[in-house]
Amino acid sequence: MNFLLRLKHWKLFLLVFGFPALSFPATLIGLLMNSDPVYYIGLIGSSSAWVFLVFWLKESGNYLYEQLDTDLTIGSKQKLFNFNLYFVLFYSTLLILYIMVPENDTFNNVYSFAIFPMHLYSMYSLFYAIYFVSKHLSMTEGKRGKFEDFLGYFFMLWFYPIGIWTIQPKINQLINR
Repeated sequence: MNFLLRLKHWKLFLLVFGFPALSFPATLIGLLMNSDPVYYIGLIGSSSAWVFLVFWLKESGNYLYEQLDTDLTIGSKQKLFNFNLYFVLFYSTLLILYIMVPENDTFNNVYSFAIFPMHLYSMYSLFYAIYFVSKHLSMTEGKRGKFEDFLGYFFMLWFYPIGIWTIQPKINQLINR
């Protein structure tokens, strides 16, 4: 997945935002027409873009972590970062299965019971991933790593359709130097 870091910002934008924008009408048409194949194609298209975004966050965070000196990364939890992003993918897969599987009382009861804590942890995981990447990006630029130093990157990653346009070129510059 290292190719995600080498993409130009507009290509990454099309991959993680343009592709779901094109597949969403298929999901909507399939839902309105009660056409399961069309609905599932749109759902899988949107989900694949989500997977690319999560792997872009993972690769960005790991690359930026490796660029820092070891004395700067003390207290930085790379294993927690990776685990959290894998958990987000696991939870997203379960959520899609929950949507796609027809009414099955056993699956629905078990999943309905577990959805609230899993959803909360998934939200925490995404915020931690955004925090991790934005902090390490600001630290590779020579900043201290305080919250006010990477607050702008944090919000750019949170609103990723906007943030990709500024963060991906910075990562490309780091790779090319």
